[in-house]
Amino acid sequence: MAGKLTGKVALVTGSGQGIGKAVAMALAAEGAKVVTNNRKAGTQGGDAATVASEIKAAGGEAVRSSAVFLILKKRSRQFRPLLKVSAASISW
Repeated sequence: MAGKLTGKVALVTGSGQGIGKAVAMALAAEGAKVVTNNRKAGTQGGDAATVASEIKAAGGEAVRSSAVFLILKKRSRQFRPLLKVSAASISW
């Protein structure tokens, strides 16, 4: 996948389903390497591991990580330029 975001890394929280998944898929379609994340694996309706697999199946690069803030703290210099998208939400 090549596009406007080739060479960039995108970290998308809440990317297991819904808007977060759509954002992750769109960023990957534009060439970004995507780090997917959601609250827990096996979430009904989809999870970040599944989305990462879908991105790879479509020819993109993706990995699922549960340690988002650790990545930002320890790897932000390594992963520049880094796009951060928060699609995570809390519902009651």
